[in-house]
Amino acid sequence: MIIFINQRIDVALAKREPFGNKPLQLRYVPGKGLFAPLFWFGIAIFMLGMTAWLGWGYDLAQVPIAEREAFVAETRKLFIAGTFIIAPIAVLAWAHLTRRGGQPSPEQLSVWLKDYPNTKLKARLDT
Repeated sequence: MIIFINQRIDVALAKREPFGNKPLQLRYVPGKGLFAPLFWFGIAIFMLGMTAWLGWGYDLAQVPIAEREAFVAETRKLFIAGTFIIAPIAVLAWAHLTRRGGQPSPEQLSVWLKDYPNTKLKARLDT
């Protein structure tokens, strides 16, 4: 359902692209593509931090004596499972961000410029 809504919004925005009889110019914001992954990693790190605190640093006085051992074991297992899920994603994301050759080639940019004209980028490529 969410994907369907996003697709409808994209179609509506694509129809509105010419703005004031001139093509829409979007501002360049350095690193804007990193916002979503960093936001996700922030949530994941917070979750892992809270789980680690519950498993290793939580005051067990508030947990009933009969359940303390199970509480500690389950929260530590949850931390380890979360780490095994999040660590490969983090490593792949880091490798993707730091790889060489991540910039598009001039040929790819020229094809992109045909669909989305940008005079500043075209001038920068021509020099």
